Amino acid sequence: MIKMVLLSIWLQAPLDCFEPAVVETDYSISAQGVIKRESQHGVPLPAAVVVADLSDSGWLFSSQHTVVRTVLPVTAVSGQRHFEQLILLAYNPDQQAEQLLAVRLFHQQPSPWYFSDLRPYLDDDTLAADDAIIAAQWLELQLAAGWWLPLAGRAMQLPELYGGILHLPVVTTSSFDDCPEPPLDLVVHFIHMHSGHSTASSQQLTLPEPAPLQWHLKPQGEVFELWLHQAEQFWLLQPELQQILPDCLDCTETISDTAWPKYRPLAHFWLEQGVW
Repeated sequence: MIKMVLLSIWLQAPLDCFEPAVVETDYSISAQGVIKRESQHGVPLPAAVVVADLSDSGWLFSSQHTVVRTVLPVTAVSGQRHFEQLILLAYNPDQQAEQLLAVRLFHQQPSPWYFSDLRPYLDDDTLAADDAIIAAQWLELQLAAGWWLPLAGRAMQLPELYGGILHLPVVTTSSFDDCPEPPLDLVVHFIHMHSGHSTASSQQLTLPEPAPLQWHLKPQGEVFELWLHQAEQFWLLQPELQQILPDCLDCTETISDTAWPKYRPLAHFWLEQGVW
């Protein structure tokens, strides 16, 4: 009986059906959602520090995660606009649904976050409300420790970040008891990294096998195309890659190839003679 329960829990864990890429970070995540900082820029700390305890959610968390450094005008910790955003996945057994979470972590964070410090993502109804409601919701979300978003399916891998937009491939499935068999119906979601709301309509495609997915940027004139690649298959996801803007919560613009510096000076080496 115990073996069957453990097997059931394992099958419900996020990313259990697909081989995730190994990403090295300064953090570790337990199955209950306890997040610890174990190093600082790769240098091990004398003792691990608990920065978030999300165990009161009752969710089952994947240890796989990714971390990005970013900035917001307002944050949950006064005076600290720069922070690390930890992107992770969990499974909610009550709703039988996977969840995407973003947790903001600060180097001078006074105490650990708890699940109650996070907020639900901004949904389409909220974004359709008047400007005053949207502004209030956006301010509340920036003052929170992060957000969470339920997924209609099983995440195939961690999201890829381009221009402040998370690109998340989710396999549509009606059951979490077994891993889905190929071919796989896939939906790619485009998610605002700071609020969890959709920045564009999702893309649907079919995968011949549950093999790892790769992302490719291809210059096309003055814009970038975003392609998804698996084995010999290629899919064009965005003919013009977008990025979020600080002008408003739902503002985006096309990333221009001409706006990106092709070369950046990193160092100057002077020619020296007569030295060994």
